[in-house]
Amino acid sequence: MTEIKKFASPDINPGGLTWNGKYLVLGGAATEIISTLNRKGEQVKAVDTHPVPYDPGSYAFDGKYSLTNNQVGTSVDLVDGDFNKKKTFTEPGTHTMGGAYDGKYFIICDDETNKVYFLDRAGTIIRTIDSPVSAPTGVEWDGKYLNIASETSDIYVIDRAGSVVKTFSPPNGANLVSLAHDGKYFWAGKGLAFPPIVYCFDRA
Repeated sequence: MTEIKKFASPDINPGGLTWNGKYLVLGGAATEIISTLNRKGEQVKAVDTHPVPYDPGSYAFDGKYSLTNNQVGTSVDLVDGDFNKKKTFTEPGTHTMGGAYDGKYFIICDDETNKVYFLDRAGTIIRTIDSPVSAPTGVEWDGKYLNIASETSDIYVIDRAGSVVKTFSPPNGANLVSLAHDGKYFWAGKGLAFPPIVYCFDRA
């Protein structure tokens, strides 16, 4: 693993993170503000989800809409860039974290059931696999494999069937609460950091 850069997170708990093709989108689980950030960490847009308590804990982008979950409730939503809800369905587990899109399905992990769920746009569970780590907090598709992060372990690289391909160490130890990939580099929100940090790194 090689650290490329890092910057302070705009939220004390950067619990949802994705790449939308141009910018990072960070779901702030503490402030309940969705922040759009450039690669320098500069905020180019902020959407306040109040007055509805939201606490977004996962984020994924399919090229048109973003998938996010409501940790205060039990919903998973598809939203546009202004956080307008286009579709809502029941979350597949009990406490979903981390989101990815593999070109066909949304993928989310659950840090209570220790499962990884593949969903279509209707919210139907297509497939479920066991997480290779306990209490997974981040999942991302890198174009070939899934990468699973947690607050307590290395990042696990797995195939769609759940078989472990390799592992690698996260930047500056574990405590990752979110994971994203921009087509070249990984980005991760680090929990239990003061100030909270978003890291950019590669897997080499």
